[in-house]
Amino acid sequence: MEIECWDYDCLFGDDIIGASVIDLDDRFFNPKWQALEQKPIEYRELYYPTANLSQGTVICWVDIEQADKKEKNQASRIWHVEPEPTKDY
Repeated sequence: MEIECWDYDCLFGDDIIGASVIDLDDRFFNPKWQALEQKPIEYRELYYPTANLSQGTVICWVDIEQADKKEKNQASRIWHVEPEPTKDY
């Protein structure tokens, strides 16, 4: 899975800030990762192809659910990740 972060520009178009790649197979087939109930928070460095230094950090977690392991009566977890509403100061 690749995570990309872009800036938002009204005039000159959006530009990529950086990207990070997460190996899902490495996590899915790792027994230690499978045994964790709560997946750990990850700090992923963002890199731009022509830059040697990190362009920032993304804080995230990876949760993989198998479709064939779900029970019919068990509801899937829903994560609400909407940004906080803007506040006027």
